[in-house]
Amino acid sequence: MTYSRPTLDYGIVDSHHHLWDFATGFDYSWQEGEENAILRKNYMPDTLHSITKSNQIEQTVVVQAVQSVEELYWLLKVADANPFITGVVGWVDLKDKNVRKTLETVVKHPKLKGIRHVVQEEPDDNWLLQEDVISGLKDVASFNLTYDVLIVPRHMKSVPILAEKIPNLRMVINHIAKPFIKDNSMAPWDIEMAEIAKIPTAYCKISGMVTEANLHHWEPTNLFPYIEHVIDVFGPKRIMYGSDWPVCLRAATYEQVLDAAIEGSLMKLNKAEMKQFLRTNAIKFYSLQ
Repeated sequence: MTYSRPTLDYGIVDSHHHLWDFATGFDYSWQEGEENAILRKNYMPDTLHSITKSNQIEQTVVVQAVQSVEELYWLLKVADANPFITGVVGWVDLKDKNVRKTLETVVKHPKLKGIRHVVQEEPDDNWLLQEDVISGLKDVASFNLTYDVLIVPRHMKSVPILAEKIPNLRMVINHIAKPFIKDNSMAPWDIEMAEIAKIPTAYCKISGMVTEANLHHWEPTNLFPYIEHVIDVFGPKRIMYGSDWPVCLRAATYEQVLDAAIEGSLMKLNKAEMKQFLRTNAIKFYSLQ
């Protein structure tokens, strides 16, 4: 049976996309390699907005692509110039002893909603539990900012411990913690995700899956077991949709990513719960206007 996207009577919130402009001079070296060739050009709001309008996306959250405070300020300016971008998740140096001063400055901007660090690239499986990182995240929580948790499976065990140390830290797992979809592997990711889901302040983005599958030969059904498990353990009130555009273009179009997320969720969510997943939860978590 051919999938057809259901008619929605509300606008979707895309809780996770990126933007970049090589004229800024920021270090986009993570885009090196043949499989990233499609990423090595500018991706700016005008291109994104034409896609979002045709897919019933009403609001978006832009997420850091570079570990740079300067990029954070740039993203805030871009968001100011584009009303459909209602939230920014930027980077600050969590290990900096003066990070609180940085946060005091950037938190004045109403569109700053959260902080992210590229933990997935950290060789230390327990990077999140280092004393200076915990200190920085306590400052993040004290300003009522959220924390986007970008990890791979080997970091997952640290998350419940982190939550015990900072119980008021509102966090959201990015890209369902990047399980080994290409290998059709669930364990031990599934067990560790269930443990993370016990954290009452933790949410999960159903995003970034197509680039963890076989880039050129994936099917929506490859993603469904992972989507279903996340919904089972987090429930319909703590999940949100994210496109991961333009990174998703390595494997799929924006429309294919959105359709796979909706189709996989239809097996678990009723109409009201689908609205929570596609809209309400992101607005609540990020305090979007």
